[in-house]
Amino acid sequence: MKNLLGGIKQNCNWSKRDGKFVDFSTMKDIGGINSTAFIYEYYLKCDSLRFILIYNVDKEKPELFKMNIEPIEVENKMIIFPEKQLKNRK
Repeated sequence: MKNLLGGIKQNCNWSKRDGKFVDFSTMKDIGGINSTAFIYEYYLKCDSLRFILIYNVDKEKPELFKMNIEPIEVENKMIIFPEKQLKNRK
């Protein structure tokens, strides 16, 4: 993950990104872990990307246990308020 993020930072002009926090989603798994996903979207020099950071909230201190990166053009059902997405910005 560090190599991937380092590559994005170095090759995509991360310091001049245009984007924001978009939404969050909670997930409760019966017999599994409870988690919260925080969703961010950014226009970058190399691409437009959505970062989904998923935290295990069952622990005393929430712990990042998964990260998804996808194009912002792809529909994602975790986004409850699509009007907040960058592609819908006015």
